[in-house]
Amino acid sequence: MSDNESDQIPRRARLDGMTGGERAIFAAVREVEEMGVDPRLTDAVVLLQAARDSVADFVDGVNRRREVRIAKTLAEASADLARLGQAEAEHRERMYREGKWPRPR
Repeated sequence: MSDNESDQIPRRARLDGMTGGERAIFAAVREVEEMGVDPRLTDAVVLLQAARDSVADFVDGVNRRREVRIAKTLAEASADLARLGQAEAEHRERMYREGKWPRPR
């Protein structure tokens, strides 16, 4: 990669530009990702990436605080599910009405 190309890629996205702390978090993310597939591991990766971004913000002089929210409350998830169900029912009815789908018998 030429100097000109590396100048166009943000420091925080280049391994050679990361601080030791950023590289350690980057390595931790890779280790967790190699452990397998599980929602708890996904949560850990999301939190680690937020931590890396916060360290990068500090290094880059970005004055920003992050709020990391992993899971919705049961009420929020239920409301989302109800909205999706309603939208799906409306879509299905529109397809029937417009003759794009046959009505079930």
